Amino acid sequence: MIVETIGGECKVLSITATDTASRKPTKTRPVNAAGTLGVWDFNAGDKFGARILQNNVRAQFYVNADGATATANLWAWFPMADTNFPAKVQWEPTLLYTVALTGSTLVTTDVGTPLTTADLVVDTITRTYGPTEGQGLIISSPANNLPAFVASDFMGAAILDWQIAFGTATACKIVAKTY
Repeated sequence: MIVETIGGECKVLSITATDTASRKPTKTRPVNAAGTLGVWDFNAGDKFGARILQNNVRAQFYVNADGATATANLWAWFPMADTNFPAKVQWEPTLLYTVALTGSTLVTTDVGTPLTTADLVVDTITRTYGPTEGQGLIISSPANNLPAFVASDFMGAAILDWQIAFGTATACKIVAKTY
């Protein structure tokens, strides 16, 4: 799931298919795969993503059922190029974190927004890969029907790419905001 913003913007991302594609260096700018909608390109019109104003992202997750599970990877993409050869950009992926998600019984009530009453708040987030708490990652996981979130430094990446693998969930939404 690839997302796009310039400084402090908020996005709601809908994921309807498990994304198992490998992330590897490429000459092609990462874009959304059909049905995954996980790529956040901070400067889609700017080859090097040079106008980034924020460097952290906060994500809150929603799934389609009580107790439904999924796994989320957050990838950062960096354009690497010799300034003498700007047309020869190599996009390098870096896995920032992996978290396990579990849905609650708390129903979203904001009908008329991208979230509906079918979207249940994730109240449990568990880190399975990435920096420890306070070292570039913050996880709030109340596990009591209150919204959980994860916040992370994205190291100046030009593109963020959420990769969702469904466990028992069949749909996932992410509300993400840079800060």
